[in-house]
Amino acid sequence: MSKLRPSEPIAPPEANAATGESERVPAAWLRRVFRNTFTRQGRRYAVKGWSFKVQFQGRRRTFSLAGRTRAEAACEARDLHATILTQGWEAATQ
Repeated sequence: MSKLRPSEPIAPPEANAATGESERVPAAWLRRVFRNTFTRQGRRYAVKGWSFKVQFQGRRRTFSLAGRTRAEAACEARDLHATILTQGWEAATQ
């Protein structure tokens, strides 16, 4: 038995009206977000939210992201990275 396929081709995601950006995120940014973990009493726990680690000017920091999905978190990480590069650490921590 074969799988059913939609009769119409799937359209690319529409641009976000608020930001004017497409919902598609490059794979490089999807790979950079991860679920942070911690260990307590010998058991490993995964944090619910997404995290992003970046190094700039000899300092490495991990940021917790608000995005619910990996794609949303990747968009947020990309924007945060751009902020760090243009305005520095102080702008990113606020």
